[in-house]
Amino acid sequence: ENCYSHVLTHIFDDQASGSLDIRSGLQPVTAATLQAHGTALSAMARVIAFELSCILGSMCGLGGHPRLLMHDGPREGEMEEALFLILVKTADWLKSISPEPHASFQYIITSAAVPSDIGATHPAVALTLHGRSDEGRLLKVRY
Repeated sequence: ENCYSHVLTHIFDDQASGSLDIRSGLQPVTAATLQAHGTALSAMARVIAFELSCILGSMCGLGGHPRLLMHDGPREGEMEEALFLILVKTADWLKSISPEPHASFQYIITSAAVPSDIGATHPAVALTLHGRSDEGRLLKVRY
């Protein structure tokens, strides 16, 4: 729950918090009124926040998450641009708190187009992802 709340504060705001309901499986719970930087986002934001909190938990030695997430969106319209930008910033934050080499992760979001606020020159953009060199990796570095 601490990892989930911590990620929620990065995606939504400093007042965001969440809990995990384990009565009928593992269900992340947040306030229905959460907004990210003044923008109402879909339930997808809450689900992705939970997925990123699993990566954070694994980085902290909790659980066995493989630290690999892939969100495949064949059309940009499948993910709100505001959410796309927040996720890139959250991945940057996870990178910034990662003690090398123990907290490696890979987070891949596919999209038909790069949101205008990011641009093709942003370090997170790899037009063709591959693992042959760092240039082809997400954020162009090995975590």
